[in-house]
Amino acid sequence: MSFYLLNQNLLFNSQSGKLLNLTSLQETQLRSNEWKLLSLFIEHSGSDLTSAFILEAIWESTRAKSSVATAVKNLRAQLGDSSEQPKFIQTQVMKGYAYIGETQALTETEYQSLIARHASLWSKTANWVQHNKTFFIHNLIRTVCVLFIGWNLVGLYHNGAFSRLIAEPTIAPPIPMLIHQNAETPSDQDIQICQSLLIEAQQSALFDTLPFHRESSAPSLPRLFWRDHNKEVLVCHLSPLK
Repeated sequence: MSFYLLNQNLLFNSQSGKLLNLTSLQETQLRSNEWKLLSLFIEHSGSDLTSAFILEAIWESTRAKSSVATAVKNLRAQLGDSSEQPKFIQTQVMKGYAYIGETQALTETEYQSLIARHASLWSKTANWVQHNKTFFIHNLIRTVCVLFIGWNLVGLYHNGAFSRLIAEPTIAPPIPMLIHQNAETPSDQDIQICQSLLIEAQQSALFDTLPFHRESSAPSLPRLFWRDHNKEVLVCHLSPLK
């Protein structure tokens, strides 16, 4: 057989030494050494091949042993394979190499049919994108914007930007207030002024910043101040109203 499907994704033509990736439809022409090496591996699929055996089969033992390792490395690169997580060529310690890829022999008709089928799929996809270019671009931009916004929101969340929103609200205990003035009994207007000052202080969260004053002389305007250093009681100091 001359045509093979490797791991359901690569087509290999052993007559021409060409590899075709069915996902991207990218074709690669293998060099002579890699071409012969892949054909040898497929022929002995699943068997351990020593470096000496490979050297004899491909170069009739006219090359240095390092040529085998170089050819295997180059072939792995062409197949998109790696020695750490092999899908095609596995290194057998103290033995050599083994081909572990899934291999399906194809007739030339099956080979050409697979190429035509995937080429048709690519063609249909390209035509759809071409005819729906505006729709495709708009949705692509929307998707990118959503991902960008989501990425930034996650960053803000990790930096604690939403901690106040998701934290349970804390209710501050009520602070008592005394009314102090020169007159003997505060009028309703006096009480209303003090209550307004207290509400304003509560809304502005000024309790921690109110200055501490000792009672000495009555201020000229109504104002709030702490009764003592403990800051437990507010005093509303009123001057006589005229």
